[in-house]
This record gives sequence, C-alpha cells and structure tokens, in this order.
Amino acid sequence: MSVKSFSPMPGSAILSALAGQKTIVMAANVRVASVAKGIFRAAKDTDSAVFMELARSECDLKGGYTGMTPADFSKRMNDAAAAVGFDVWALHADHITIKKGDAAEIESTKQLIDAQIAAGYTSFAIDASHLFNFEGKNVREELDPNIRVTTELAQYISKKMNNKEFGLEVEVGEIGRKDNSGLVLTKPEEAVTFIKALNENGVNPHVLAIANGSTHGHTYDAAGNVVEQLSIDIPQTKAIAQALRDNKLNVGIAQHGI
Repeated sequence: MSVKSFSPMPGSAILSALAGQKTIVMAANVRVASVAKGIFRAAKDTDSAVFMELARSECDLKGGYTGMTPADFSKRMNDAAAAVGFDVWALHADHITIKKGDAAEIESTKQLIDAQIAAGYTSFAIDASHLFNFEGKNVREELDPNIRVTTELAQYISKKMNNKEFGLEVEVGEIGRKDNSGLVLTKPEEAVTFIKALNENGVNPHVLAIANGSTHGHTYDAAGNVVEQLSIDIPQTKAIAQALRDNKLNVGIAQHGI
C-alpha cells in the first residue's frame, strides 16, 4: 500500500490548471514558520491551492532576515503540510532579485537557485526588473538587460531541474519605483515586448509580475503610524491583461503587494 505524499507539486500544475479561470491563487510569505499549519488548514477547508514562499532577502544561503535557508524553509513547510494532510501547494522561490546583473551577482544567484532546487522548490520567481536601460531608444532596448538576465536564469533553472516541471514567474516594471510624477507603472507595450522576447528565447513563464501601483509592506507617516493605502491601478492592470490576450501571449498576472 502506497503512502500518500504531501510534498509540494510543480507550480506549473497549479497555474496551468487555473489559467483563464476567474480566480486567484494566494502566495503566502511565511516569515514565521509556525503559521504554516494554519494557512494549510484554511486552504484545505476551502479547497484552495496555495503557494508557500520566501523572497531572496528573507531566505538565502545565509538565512536572510528570517534566519531560514532554503533547506530550513522547505523542511518546515513540508512538515506543516504533512501534519495537516494537505497536498495542493507549491514551494515558491519568491523574488530571486538581481539588481546589478554583473557576473558575480549572476553566479551567486545560480548558487542560491542550486540550493533551492536541492531543497525541493517547485516554482521560481526571477526578478530582474531593476535592470533597465534608461538610454534605450525603444522599449526593447530599454528592457534588454532584464530580458537577457531573465533568460539566462530561466534556462539555468530548466537545466538544473532536469526536465522536471516547475512554475515560473518573471517581472517587468520595478514595483514601488517612483519618478517626479509618482509611482512608475508598467505599460502594456512593455509587458507584451518583454513576454514576446522571452518566448523567442524559449522561455515561457506562467505569470508576469507588473508594477501597477502596489507597494511592498507598509507606508508610515512621520509619527510612525501606518498610512492606509489603496493604490492598485485597476484600469492599467486590465489594459495590460488585454494587451497580452490580444497578442495571444499565454501568461497570467502576478499581483504583488497591496
């Protein structure tokens, strides 16, 4: 008699199954591992899928600011899933962030990815949105550094996963970046150009993270009080989604922040 597994499934299995449906999948940044059982219980009770994730800043080879390495995080999430008896979840590497794009940073990123794969991660978010060519003469040239690094890392993950299925998220538009006019939002043309270029390079992400007015974490006033926000630009988000559909690009949108 086989023993039921509560290990994470490929993120691609969840995202592909729900593609085109009017639904969302929650991704929980579980900085305090003890809450994982509660999240899994809620997902089980509501018959929902869930992604359990930590970003590079939260969880790296030295532990990040949570103190958890990829192996630590994986073990705690797997233990929680087994304790609850829940199996519709993915283990996601949130914000594998690249800010400089030089050889040293790329190499250290690959070392982190190696550790995540060894720990059993089943989904990955490459965030090279900080890489932007402000001297580019057109959208493609502006996005070229992001396209180049995202392609290299996505292909590296695919090779190291050894033909195993996995979820892939990419990002265009640095979330929270501001200029003199306020938050800089992703344009439909940027989203289309970015995904088309990745597809041409053999990279086919399941979801695209965009800058649509959201921010990470809270904003505080001078007295240290949390400033209530509702800043997501819904019309811009819909315009991006429509542009992707119009160009027959099979990718969903990942909503970051609030």
